Amino acid sequence: MRVRWLNEKLRNLPVSNCYSTVSDMVSSNDGKLTNWSVVITFDNKSPSDEIWTGKLGFLSPDGPWDQLAKGKIITLYEGRTISAEVEII
Repeated sequence: MRVRWLNEKLRNLPVSNCYSTVSDMVSSNDGKLTNWSVVITFDNKSPSDEIWTGKLGFLSPDGPWDQLAKGKIITLYEGRTISAEVEII
């Protein structure tokens, strides 16, 4: 997956190779729309880059793993603020 950080977040990027936060509404396995906690492990990260790559998963083993299809865009939040967009590649 590829993460594109929003300009506001570029001032305070994650310092570790692992980042967890909340995603936008994603259909769960039973078809309900809900927010999910996601965990990202970065392959490459550079404070000078707006786009990082890595692997995305759900904190819960019951997360909607089938929704992580190529081309899917997932919005990430920190509180009520959008921090990034993730594209599944």
